[in-house]
Amino acid sequence: DVSFTGDNLAFLATSLDSTIRLIDFESGVMLNNYKGHSNSKLKCKNSLLNNDAFIVGGSEDGKLFIWDFLSTEI
Repeated sequence: DVSFTGDNLAFLATSLDSTIRLIDFESGVMLNNYKGHSNSKLKCKNSLLNNDAFIVGGSEDGKLFIWDFLSTEI
């Protein structure tokens, strides 16, 4: 799953290694990553909340995770 930041300068990419990555749109450089959820078999969605202050993502165990955009803490 892919979600763009509000300014469209970066995007979140969910992958099947239980990591959501923040990628700079122009350079392709990974800016940050978010872990703690389980995602190895199914497509789990992600989204940005509250003017990009938080990231929310689903997990295969049925839980919903919310990370701080800057600190990456759950």
